[in-house]
Amino acid sequence: MLTFSDDLLRIEPGHISYLSTERTGPDAGTWSIDIPIAPFSADSLLDPETFRPGRAGPELVETAIQGDFIELPGADLSALSGRTFDFRSRRAPARPAARQAGSRRRAA
Repeated sequence: MLTFSDDLLRIEPGHISYLSTERTGPDAGTWSIDIPIAPFSADSLLDPETFRPGRAGPELVETAIQGDFIELPGADLSALSGRTFDFRSRRAPARPAARQAGSRRRAA
């Protein structure tokens, strides 16, 4: 996993949009959030050790944090105003631990 320092993660104005339920497709009735990150420089895009603030290059990294298919109550921003939302991971349910070959379960 890549870890970015705070000086590289400078957010720029983004946008939030609601995708109408009148749309067809799996994103209908959900929100989309885009938060651009200020561009930063690198000597090599493949070497995070060379990432640094600024636009001096020679490589320029332009990226954003993007969230799609976000389910929030309401179809306009006024419905969300003054509220706080916790976003939790939708991880797959834990699988039962595998038994080792030749092991037996005891009857209760």
